Amino acid sequence: MIKKEKSTNLRVLDFHDRFYPHSSESLKDNDLAGWIRCWKKSIISVICEELGKKIGIKEIFNSDANILMELAENEGLRKKGIIKYLFERVKIDPVKIEIPLTESQLGLLQRAAENNGYIWVFIDDIDSNFDMSERTLTSIAAFYCACRKIVYDIPELRVRTTIRPNVWKVISSRFDPLSKVRQYLFPITWTVNDLEELLAKRIQHYTLNSSYSVSQKSNSDIINSLFTGDYDLGEGSRPPITVLSKLAKMRPRWLIELGKSSCNSAKREKRNSILDSDVKKSMNTFGENRIIDFCAEYHSICPNLRDLIELFRYGPVRYKNADLNNLYKSNSSRIEKIKIIGHSGKITLTEISDFLYFIGFLDIRKDLETDGYDIFSFEDSSTAPRNLKIEAQGYWELHPCFRDVLRAGGTEFTPSRSAKRRNK
Repeated sequence: MIKKEKSTNLRVLDFHDRFYPHSSESLKDNDLAGWIRCWKKSIISVICEELGKKIGIKEIFNSDANILMELAENEGLRKKGIIKYLFERVKIDPVKIEIPLTESQLGLLQRAAENNGYIWVFIDDIDSNFDMSERTLTSIAAFYCACRKIVYDIPELRVRTTIRPNVWKVISSRFDPLSKVRQYLFPITWTVNDLEELLAKRIQHYTLNSSYSVSQKSNSDIINSLFTGDYDLGEGSRPPITVLSKLAKMRPRWLIELGKSSCNSAKREKRNSILDSDVKKSMNTFGENRIIDFCAEYHSICPNLRDLIELFRYGPVRYKNADLNNLYKSNSSRIEKIKIIGHSGKITLTEISDFLYFIGFLDIRKDLETDGYDIFSFEDSSTAPRNLKIEAQGYWELHPCFRDVLRAGGTEFTPSRSAKRRNK
């Protein structure tokens, strides 16, 4: 899809599938240089085709424009011109324009950018089918390297794409050339304040046609007027947005879904406000949906992730490292069937725990000498589990959004009600 906001700006928006270099089928899995060339050729070709689709009648006598039009026609992005149509109808072969190689297309694109201004390219879902195979890792790493090279050659080109933080951490640790890409990264994170504003705006939207006005209130007041009472994650009262954000794993879609299900619970009780009990009643269905999301998101890495998650049903919330290994050993017949892409041979118990930490099913909790604790997750901490000394000082902890649906409860110790988390 293309959107032209101004005469000097062209936007190209599309998904990963169209840009994917299908000519890479003959490449070796670890041929980074070859993958970069294929990605570069594919990206440039798609942009040229889209430029050709937008060329007007005034430009048809320009040689560059004709080549771009030919590319677009070959891909079915624009109708054939009347002259070419008439030639075909009377079976006269028109003069064919040779489609240039990538180097020539690069020159075309450079001249087009110089004449027309910035070209914005939006490419989504690059890591949608991510797995730990060598071929996938190389392909994704090569894509970002190719983008850097193209933008260097064409300063007027702007490429915007996204990648999940956990995927970036994996590929950036394995491919040195990505160190040159890191400077272009901009983290997209949702803070509690961001989610508070999102939820408040959503509440405002639903109250537009009601007599209840919230337009003059702050975000926190808007939320607290609907979510009332004490909200507790097991260690004392917290503001509603703090609890909701934690249960939603700081994901906007999950937060909205939890808010809606909690609202429906309050409606069934014929109340005008949402209580902590409404949120808790929603957690069983909400947690099941989150497991479904996880299994779909990481199916390409671990096809039988559901079987692995089910090991934690009816178990405790927290595990010492030895206790978690004992859980795996007591279910050895099920563990033997677990496959995690990227791990050859028999999967070790440490690799299983690391994987569950990698996807965010397990966090690491470390109690402090003072009255408090730290929570570490893969998404917000670059520290590996082994560097956190989990064996001696920490606990593996199920994320709160999964506890109710798995009927997990109890710990081998009882934390102080006054214990405070340090890295909130």
